[in-house]
Amino acid sequence: MDVEEKIKALMNFRNEKQRISFDADYQEIFSDEGARKSKFILETLATRPDVKNEDLDKYVFVSIGGADGSEAEQILRETRVGVAILVDISDEACEKARKKREKIKEETGKDLIVMQGDVTQRLEDVVRQLEDHKIRLKKSGLILSAQAVLHELPRRSPNFTESIFFGSLFRVYENNMFFGREPIRTERWPSRVQVRIGNASSDSLFALAEIINDRLSITNEAIAPVANGYVSLNSILALELIHKVIRTKSVSEFAHEIGEQLTSVQPDLLRKKIEFYLGAGKVSIETTNPGGFWMLGENTMSVQKMRRDMTYPSQQPTQSLSEFP
Repeated sequence: MDVEEKIKALMNFRNEKQRISFDADYQEIFSDEGARKSKFILETLATRPDVKNEDLDKYVFVSIGGADGSEAEQILRETRVGVAILVDISDEACEKARKKREKIKEETGKDLIVMQGDVTQRLEDVVRQLEDHKIRLKKSGLILSAQAVLHELPRRSPNFTESIFFGSLFRVYENNMFFGREPIRTERWPSRVQVRIGNASSDSLFALAEIINDRLSITNEAIAPVANGYVSLNSILALELIHKVIRTKSVSEFAHEIGEQLTSVQPDLLRKKIEFYLGAGKVSIETTNPGGFWMLGENTMSVQKMRRDMTYPSQQPTQSLSEFP
């Protein structure tokens, strides 16, 4: 990979002209990705002794940012859960999910409710649906899935706050489960590092790091090009820079990805916010390496909670960092 040329192209993202079809292209990349993500939930529901004895017919599944509905579809088809709610902002994804809904209803009699729009703006609508199912269908539990979306919401969803998001969803039912997987900031780097990526010059890395930091306001610390192709910078910004350079496959994708901070989630703080509603000591978090991130081990987290008096640990492998190209 010619990293120097790639960075020069990325820095020109404001002049990118081929962005009209990005949503369709982006959704195609992650087509049916939810089916893979659902396996983690399905395995927990099927194997953990206390969970597998739950009457899932009494639960509503809510998929936040569940794209084309494939995650919700798997839950409906492979468990006794009879109602799922999908919230996603993408036109392309929601159109695919609506088509899935018709097929699911015809083949299983179950319902996939598609709510298109920003999750903060639709939050009250989701809560009203949960309350309606509680009264009309006698539902008593929520299975909430937010897979790799919490890091996006602070910048993409106006007025989003984690406390209102979780507090609103967890107030309806007595029984709650939460499944989440998120990229997180590194936990074992020093506060400042020097980074070199492939054949990129220090000046190019410096310029791209400044663009990213200007957009995301990650740090007030100085960014400095240094010898031998390195740039010296804050470690959180450094990991964000590495993510943006290595993961991004096109200028259009970079123009989209620069609108979110992959290193924004802090697991311990997130745990405290969730436990404020579900009870202290009720949430487990484990950093993982799912092996889906080129040369750099992706940092992910997983959180689950079942009822206000029980907790179930997550089950995935630990973060790792490999050599850059």
